[in-house]
Amino acid sequence: MTAQLRWGVVTDPGRIRQQNEDSVLVDSTIFVVADGMGGHKAGEVASALTVQLLKRRLEPASTTISLDDVLAAVVEANNEIFQAATTNVDHQGMGTTLTGLFVVRPPAATSKRAPWRSTATGRG
Repeated sequence: MTAQLRWGVVTDPGRIRQQNEDSVLVDSTIFVVADGMGGHKAGEVASALTVQLLKRRLEPASTTISLDDVLAAVVEANNEIFQAATTNVDHQGMGTTLTGLFVVRPPAATSKRAPWRSTATGRG
């Protein structure tokens, strides 16, 4: 029996902000939401950079993605955001949360889930 997954995507700027700083990446094995940090400069840039880099590093889904690949991509995204924030005065202080689910297929061909959870402080 083959499992079937149905999904949808909806984002919302919240009650305080006018601009939605969410970026989304969805593939058959990758489900990610990066939410730019409101109240800081360029949160939408940070979330977009994160999703773009994860897409580059973790797609196409036809290749086997290991947990090490996922962790390396997240670290690389963090480094890229930090670099962009330190080289562009308009991006200083930018950041994003990252929440995602990656389906990791180890060589034994059984699926494991590598969930990510972000923690937000404050209201928004």
